[in-house]
Amino acid sequence: GSCSPAYDALQAYEFSNMNLQQIFQYRLEYPGQDRLAVCKWFVENLNDIKQKFIPSTYPRVRREEDFYQPLTYFTIALAVLTMVCVSACVFASKKFQKTKVMRYAQVDF
Repeated sequence: GSCSPAYDALQAYEFSNMNLQQIFQYRLEYPGQDRLAVCKWFVENLNDIKQKFIPSTYPRVRREEDFYQPLTYFTIALAVLTMVCVSACVFASKKFQKTKVMRYAQVDF
């Protein structure tokens, strides 16, 4: 629940004693301008900060793979076979919709 995502990132950052000494040194150089001292330290140490938050694998390289593998061909064939079977059932239902379902056995006397 903070105002800025940068706040959470900086809160998670662990300052070493050397980093704090640098910031305090800049505060002595710029008396009364604490924000300027912190901003100057941040700009000088931006690469170190980025290395802590950005994974070493960034940017990831996207590799293209062959989409049409044997399993893909099998599933496409199975889908086509299923559509043919469903179509045959629909056609047969339409063709025989007027046919009586049961034939009554009548005994000749």
